[in-house]
Amino acid sequence: MIDDDAAGAAQDPPAATAASAVRAVREIVTASVVHRDTPRADDLVSEYLATYGCALVDAASTFIAHHLTDAATPELAEDRFLYLLTRIGNLIDLAAEVTDADPGVVVRDVVDGIGEMERSIGDPRERDVYRAAQTCLIAHRFVRLGRPAWGIQKSLDQNDMLVLNSVLAKILVLLARAFPEDARARVFMVLLGEASHVLSCQASAQDVTVERLVEGYFTALSAQEACRRST
Repeated sequence: MIDDDAAGAAQDPPAATAASAVRAVREIVTASVVHRDTPRADDLVSEYLATYGCALVDAASTFIAHHLTDAATPELAEDRFLYLLTRIGNLIDLAAEVTDADPGVVVRDVVDGIGEMERSIGDPRERDVYRAAQTCLIAHRFVRLGRPAWGIQKSLDQNDMLVLNSVLAKILVLLARAFPEDARARVFMVLLGEASHVLSCQASAQDVTVERLVEGYFTALSAQEACRRST
């Protein structure tokens, strides 16, 4: 599902659209997570998917990726690695369902797509991390089938783990983007559930309100989007 064609078919949206989509996701998350107003959140999802399409899915998956690649807390890298693998595995299962394909075939397609990405990279060390991401996704599929975990992350130092998480976060975003238009609502609801989990856990850990976290995270994400698109 992730290859040059899939990534190219849904290029980064224009800066104004991306910024508006980030604000839309913030509004949806506020309705769903802060106010627990599910009917309102559902209405907003329908409205904003019709308006922004893939850009809304991008904004939601980028929010999760932004949270899970925070280099300021490297001690959480392994936990985030496992969380990312599980989230990608969930999207792979959904992709298999909506395309009526075997999940193993979807994993193979994703791994092949990572290989295409890896071949465009010049830094040998970074290429090694992309290969590690391929191996991790294959191993995680076996775990979902009841096989023992391979423990690949144990062979990586903290810096490599942070880079690996960045690669997995990129895969998460591209995989979410690659879903067909008629499956975007389902993908977005999966991502919304993940965002809710992230915010609830962080609010509890930091002893702050979810509302405050929403404001902080989406302010940072908007700034990150603006910076990324200005370069």
